[in-house]
Amino acid sequence: MAETWIQSTARNLIFQALKRLQHGNMTITTKYSSGKNESVSFGSSSSASSPDIVVIIKNPQVFVRLCQAFDLGFSESYLVQDIECDNLIDLFSLYVKNEDYLGSSGGNLLYTLLPRAAHYFTPVNDTTNALKNASFHYDTSNNHFAGFLSPDMNYSSAIWSGEPGESLESAQRRKIQNILDKADISSTDHVLDIGCGWGNLAITAVQQTGCRVTGITLSGEQKALAEERIKAAGLQDKITILLCDYRKAPVPEGGYDRITSIEMLEHVGDKFMNKYFQHISAYLKPQGGRMIVQGITKINSYNASGLPVDNYIDRYIFPGGYLPTINQLLASIHDGSRGALEVETVQSIGPHYIRTLQCWRENFDANWDSIRQDFVSKNPDAADMAIEAYRRQWVDFTVLVNGKVYQSPLTDAADAGPTFVECMIIRDGIIQYVGPEANAEVEAAKAAGATIKDLGNQTVLPGFIDGHLHLLLLGQSLTKVGLEACNTLEDIRTEIKRYAETHPDVPRIFCRGWMHSMTPDGVDSTLLDDLDPRPIFVDTKDLHSTWCNTVGLKEVCRVMDIADDAPDPTGGTFQRGKDGKLNGVFNESAVFEYIWPFTARVASIKERKESIKAAIKAFNSVGYTGMVDMAMDETIWEPLVALRDEEGLGGMRIAAYWLMKPSDSLENVIPQVDRAIELAGQYNSRSTPDCRIVGIKVICDGIIDACTASLTEPYSTGTTPDPIWSEEFLNPIVSKAHAAGLQVALHAIGDRTIRMAIDVLEKNTDRSRRPRIEHIELSNAEDAVRLGKLGITASIQPVHSDPAILRAWPRLIGDHRCKRAFAYREFADGGAPLALGSDAPTAPHLPIPNMYVATTRRSYREPDLETVVNPEFALTVCQAVVAATHGSAYSIFADEWTGSLRKGLKADFVVCDVELSPESLINGVVKETWFEGVQVYKASEQASL
Repeated sequence: MAETWIQSTARNLIFQALKRLQHGNMTITTKYSSGKNESVSFGSSSSASSPDIVVIIKNPQVFVRLCQAFDLGFSESYLVQDIECDNLIDLFSLYVKNEDYLGSSGGNLLYTLLPRAAHYFTPVNDTTNALKNASFHYDTSNNHFAGFLSPDMNYSSAIWSGEPGESLESAQRRKIQNILDKADISSTDHVLDIGCGWGNLAITAVQQTGCRVTGITLSGEQKALAEERIKAAGLQDKITILLCDYRKAPVPEGGYDRITSIEMLEHVGDKFMNKYFQHISAYLKPQGGRMIVQGITKINSYNASGLPVDNYIDRYIFPGGYLPTINQLLASIHDGSRGALEVETVQSIGPHYIRTLQCWRENFDANWDSIRQDFVSKNPDAADMAIEAYRRQWVDFTVLVNGKVYQSPLTDAADAGPTFVECMIIRDGIIQYVGPEANAEVEAAKAAGATIKDLGNQTVLPGFIDGHLHLLLLGQSLTKVGLEACNTLEDIRTEIKRYAETHPDVPRIFCRGWMHSMTPDGVDSTLLDDLDPRPIFVDTKDLHSTWCNTVGLKEVCRVMDIADDAPDPTGGTFQRGKDGKLNGVFNESAVFEYIWPFTARVASIKERKESIKAAIKAFNSVGYTGMVDMAMDETIWEPLVALRDEEGLGGMRIAAYWLMKPSDSLENVIPQVDRAIELAGQYNSRSTPDCRIVGIKVICDGIIDACTASLTEPYSTGTTPDPIWSEEFLNPIVSKAHAAGLQVALHAIGDRTIRMAIDVLEKNTDRSRRPRIEHIELSNAEDAVRLGKLGITASIQPVHSDPAILRAWPRLIGDHRCKRAFAYREFADGGAPLALGSDAPTAPHLPIPNMYVATTRRSYREPDLETVVNPEFALTVCQAVVAATHGSAYSIFADEWTGSLRKGLKADFVVCDVELSPESLINGVVKETWFEGVQVYKASEQASL
């Protein structure tokens, strides 16, 4: 197979573009049937960990296809086996990272003109082409679709309950019921079902309500089977199926009472979207008419340039169709109907499509023999290559080999050492197999064309889940001045002044990492006033105190309406000078109620979304696939939900506890619980499993460094602070939350507060809701045992037990009480579930160093420090791994789908260069992070944070 001059020119153009590769290395090897074989490499392989891809081209026409439409050209060449690559995941990753360079200025006319020309010559979805395109998509054969759909023949996203083991058919029934509930159909209504498929919605609607239904489809195959199913149900007198375009639908006198359309919208086409809703407006009764649409949309940022894009979905899934954004859809509804149609509600069910697709894929694989037989019967002359191309359209799985896949037990991990297997199969984002490579299932996957990923003997752990952090504050902290290396007041002043001089344009200076031990004589605003005229805000590392200059103090008081004679908030203090005036220091609830909302208010919603995105990116880069936010409120929730709806949350699932603000009156707190209940009803594991409210969080005391944690014995200063919330105040709050199905998390650091928290949870909740206590830093032995007996999760942050930050403890509470600090092993031995978190940004968010401190009780911050904090309370490596993965998942009822590497769970995992022994953890490095089978981070391509 010799190259033509067109193919040769196309090859040269592609090679010219590949010379611009900036990340990774790609070798193109041609293996033509003519015998002309050559290999050409592009990019740089200077880094041993950078992507090194080999792509084999078997047909010179591949280069022409790539020039015409790069994405589509590759897909089609892969389908017909003209391209082979051992690792598609790395290839796609390399392409994405280099896309800007490959498409930069200096490209050739072929790249620019061909896609545009293709766009102008692409048939629009007018009446004639709509029929052709529908036949292309749906007239493959009913047997083909029956091979992977549920028996009800619903070819659209189901809605899942979140219950393990739920069948596809059950989830599809829930979807249909969701539509019928919203449609509110009565027995006298006449319903138009546009894109009626095989008739399931029509049949169910008539069976439930007795209404009449006219269904329209452009697929002869669908119409025939739908009519068979309607006849079998005895509903021929109630349901009529027409082979009809929506533009030619018959309209009864007065119009239709209801119109439904399930995932037909994608076939309308962008040029006809307004016209579509013009027809809908004309078809509906002007008074009381209602339409329910379920459709697939894309995020607003997709193809933001507006340039024509020819891609796999447009060519093979929705030919002639179009996926609108929500904004475009709403605009078309308004413009097409000239304002006659009003949008009542918008419901996002996007996350439910993932499991739906997985079920379809599982059914397809299970029934491949019959599907293949049906395909061959319809295409008797089809060669093996054509059959394989047909099958490859559905192949999406990866086999990981030559690794150390963590498989130690989830319970009784105290005495067990790490155990591993070498292989794992991922299919459609789900773990299909874990075990030895020498296995028939592995061989079958390889033979079926799965992507093979050689792990190079690296360790594979479940994706880490941070059991306790502060999402927005973490994102904002990434740009704050770090003071962790400071030791004295002068160090702090020098660092802030240096930052101020090098950042003249920022409106405010935010700092993090201050510790009270750095300023033993105390602080006030005047100590910062001469550094810079801008507002300056300095957070302690634990976020329980904020210190600001006079300009900053005035701004906070103005924005948050704090009078100079304002009383201290419940559970906190506005620190005052000898003159009785505010001196610029906020402590405990004064921080939570005033400083946190202030920093959120002065940041725009766009800035807050960017901070959240930065936090997610930072967490992905160190191996996290999940997180538990422990201080959620409106200022964080609004941008978080907006980000999820507009762009998605990338490779992260977020569960959140709604923060209860202290008050002297129960009447002011109960509405906060009600708000959490309301949001949990909307955002939960069934509706939005990637972003949900799971419970309430109550901060019951402060911290030991500031002498605000409540202890049974006085501090060396003579102070004995009470808990922020009394037991009598907590009981009705916790009881109400538990009764509503919410989880409860109580912050308790001092032994007095820990005992009170256990008493409250014992009285008002039970183990079925998996209650938890946060931090538990200084407990007595009796209460440590009670945790396990009551099923209370010990939410721990080993980074807080780093000896480098505990130097003030002996002075504040005495050596005898320090011996009871951070009794993690005691909690575990007593049977308490452990959830390991970082409390970021109060402490470093890296999970492997967190496990190092948990297992060695030594310092990660100062590795040469010889101090070991209560080594008898150290966790084993397996206990630490489980707490950082399964334990955190268990604490929020996510263990049914993530947290361990087991068949049937989501493929959330981390590839690490790490030896799982206590002393070696400090050298561990995360190389890759995978979320639902998709690589979301690779160390060679991004800088680890």
